[in-house]
Amino acid sequence: MTTSPSEASGTLQHQASGASSADNDPSIPIRGPEHISYEEGPWAHKTILSFDGGGIRGYSSLLVLKRIMIRIQELERGHEEYRAPSSDFYRWKGAPEENIVEDNPDPDRVDKYLPCHYFDYVAGTSTGGLSSIMLGRLRMSVDQALDTYKSFGNDIFGKPRLFHERSYCYYPRANFSSRKTHEAFQEIIYKVLQQEKACFRSEAEVEPLKYREDRTKTIVISWAIKKDGGVSKEFVWRSYDNETSPNEPNLPKTDHWSPSNPGPAHTTAIWEVARATTAAPGYFESIKIIGRKFFDGGMAANNPSLTAVREIHNLHQLVPDLFVSIGTGLKPHSDDENNAVLSEANGHTRTPRRETIKDGGRRKQFGKKWWEIGKYWKNWMVDTEGPHGTNGWRDRCNTIKLKDAYRLNVEGDLHTIPLDDWRPSKTGEDTLSFIEAQTRQYLADSNVNDCINSIASKAVEIRRRRAATEQWERFAVDVIYCCKRNCTNKKYDTRAQLREHLQKGIAHRGDRISDGKQLEEELNASRSLKPKRPVEIRR
Repeated sequence: MTTSPSEASGTLQHQASGASSADNDPSIPIRGPEHISYEEGPWAHKTILSFDGGGIRGYSSLLVLKRIMIRIQELERGHEEYRAPSSDFYRWKGAPEENIVEDNPDPDRVDKYLPCHYFDYVAGTSTGGLSSIMLGRLRMSVDQALDTYKSFGNDIFGKPRLFHERSYCYYPRANFSSRKTHEAFQEIIYKVLQQEKACFRSEAEVEPLKYREDRTKTIVISWAIKKDGGVSKEFVWRSYDNETSPNEPNLPKTDHWSPSNPGPAHTTAIWEVARATTAAPGYFESIKIIGRKFFDGGMAANNPSLTAVREIHNLHQLVPDLFVSIGTGLKPHSDDENNAVLSEANGHTRTPRRETIKDGGRRKQFGKKWWEIGKYWKNWMVDTEGPHGTNGWRDRCNTIKLKDAYRLNVEGDLHTIPLDDWRPSKTGEDTLSFIEAQTRQYLADSNVNDCINSIASKAVEIRRRRAATEQWERFAVDVIYCCKRNCTNKKYDTRAQLREHLQKGIAHRGDRISDGKQLEEELNASRSLKPKRPVEIRR
């Protein structure tokens, strides 16, 4: 399924009071108020990416995103203004623009172009929540996230318990080990932290979801039940502060909405949030955090798009410029849940996946525990296309006049794959090959490609406008500024701090630079990038 509320993607126009990078010396960042403000200029044009839940089918969502990133890479490297060898590149970085060597050892990977450099918010539910954490909070490339899916599948889905709630021989415990799941999440976090700094494994256990406000923000959805018997409801995990009251301007009173559990950014450990959003009843045990029991976010919003667009529109009081919602397989309305029936697609007869891979979820369950959890599981809670999913999201986009909103959802038999399918158990190659084949078929559609081209063009345009501003450096890369003159205060976190030091510092009262360009050139020479250690995520 591919949809956009607008018939054609609009083109961003430069602010009347601002100047594009082409109108300025590219070695000097633009730093006018309208270029570094989050309320106007390029930084006000919010971009959002969201992922549905769907177990291992989330692998397909990342394959769809990879096609978008491949197109982004093509546009960045072939842009008429300047070629960008990576998504963090900016012309005032000082790197040569001519004769750029594209040293990519694997041409099939797009590790140099990160989704977090193109999207301000990444939202997800269940395994889509894992994707949002990996791409948003941990700033992975899409290929690193795909590698992690394979690793996680081998560690968890490939090693189910012999007896559990969903097995023929009922035993009152979840299908998969909480300990192994916990360890798998921590291993993912540890490997990413190793890129940033040398750290102990114990640090991965406490690394919080909370993150820098000047970088991509992460939204993860769970279903929360108070242990004292209170109301059960949607719970939104945030890497950022949201203490705003509900106030969406220019909307009818009936359309107003209150954010779920508003407050400061969550300092809960990343692995705990990952467990909280993926605790699907019968598959994984619930997790107890901050006085609540948390279950899979699909029980609240298996498609987080509606929650995300409401949250972000209410937070900024501005209409986002781009929203990309990626599903985990479109289920036809005519599909019969209880029978493996033959249907037709594109004039060819196809056999549903359930005939060859049986979903153990239809087996009869027993036990008080399953009954207790089951009463919270309602059909509308797991619907990705209805009023609480795509349809509700599309209506909200139309209401607030969000034109560039795209829904990408693989059609065909992808939806028939069980959440925990992993065949064969040692490699998962059969399952992954089936997902890849279904996704390739979907991506071959000309309408899908048109949407991907529009998404990539919009994302690249916004990134390039931002990259000309001083704010981009803090958003995209880790830098240190060092005063090279003879003074006590030598290291600064931002360019602005060192500029102020050189202009107003007592130590430099007699040798201040009056020429603006000369000052900026000294700042360029005083900058150093924090090196990242290469980390292999694949196994």
